[in-house]
Amino acid sequence: MTRGLWPVALAAAMLAAPGMAQDDAHRHGGLIFHLRVSPDLNDYTLYRAYLADPDDPASLLVERGGGYLGNDGPVDLTPAQCPALGRAVAALGELALPAVHIGAPQRYAINAVRGTEYDFSGFIGFANGGEGELRILTYDVPDTPAEPQLEWARGFVQAFEACRAGPRP
Repeated sequence: MTRGLWPVALAAAMLAAPGMAQDDAHRHGGLIFHLRVSPDLNDYTLYRAYLADPDDPASLLVERGGGYLGNDGPVDLTPAQCPALGRAVAALGELALPAVHIGAPQRYAINAVRGTEYDFSGFIGFANGGEGELRILTYDVPDTPAEPQLEWARGFVQAFEACRAGPRP
């Protein structure tokens, strides 16, 4: 059984758009997922992936904007402009879901290094036909092994940033 994110995200793309407030002058339809990156407290970059036509993977567009809501200086890229970005989005469909944690939660270490935070929210489908929203929060902490979700998030951001001019988050 495959539990990939990408195929169901395509089917659910049109359902997600009303939940995300955006500037009317820079609005896109068909939100699939967003990834908020925070290298420091109160420092955010938001990446949103859209599929305007769920039946046409070529209608994929990824937007990058600054600030918590991603409304500052939006930049759009398509897979035609950035093939690596299209591959990064498609790789999401092959990403295994994180394991469910059973037991006591880890204690919060107040003096620990924070690291860059990657906050993913998108749609997922299951082999039984069910679907729903998934949120994955992962941290890039120095000298800590990277989980698959973190590796995907870093690769996605690197693909986008490699295709545009300007500072990287």
